[in-house]
Amino acid sequence: MRAGEHEVWVVEEREDDERGPIATGVFRAILQAAAPAESSELRGAPLDQALAWARERASRIIVRVYDCDDGTHYASGDPVERDGGVMLGPVREGIEPARRRWPGMEFVDRTDADDPIAWEVRVRPVLRALLRAAEEPIPAGATLEILADEGDEPVVTAQARTVFEACRVAEGAAAAQLGLDQAQWAIIATEARPAGATRFALDPSTLS
Repeated sequence: MRAGEHEVWVVEEREDDERGPIATGVFRAILQAAAPAESSELRGAPLDQALAWARERASRIIVRVYDCDDGTHYASGDPVERDGGVMLGPVREGIEPARRRWPGMEFVDRTDADDPIAWEVRVRPVLRALLRAAEEPIPAGATLEILADEGDEPVVTAQARTVFEACRVAEGAAAAQLGLDQAQWAIIATEARPAGATRFALDPSTLS
């Protein structure tokens, strides 16, 4: 097989833990040929090794590194044109991605040692009879404002250090503001994110 007959994608691999996705800093190189017998791939390699493997098999290489919310695409070798006529730039010299939280989701790793920030929390009223676990105590000093009502899930803001604390603040204050009988109803957080962020943490009440 001559180099240049095919295209190789070199893509950073993803993992997930209990808090969300992780960019691993290792790469998968994928050669997709017209004939399935000629297709092949390399997994779990550092970027330099993945690129070396790709260059032995093709001159047209596309690299995807998760250094922003949706990942950045680069070209290695022959120029690569994306949709809309945008030309991909070359891989940055010396780039060596490390294992890290998925871009845009770093907030799930905040701790009690961090300073409070503003959060947006989507909450949902649920009958207590449906809940299986007892609720956690609500932190003192909550500040909350109803921002919008989207069906049964209003979005609220709260000042807190962690996503877990933000959920406790929002759940406790929202119950009073919505005027629900707290003997029958509980408020649970379904999504949470720092104010202005583009990604929500799903099921954030478990991120203690």
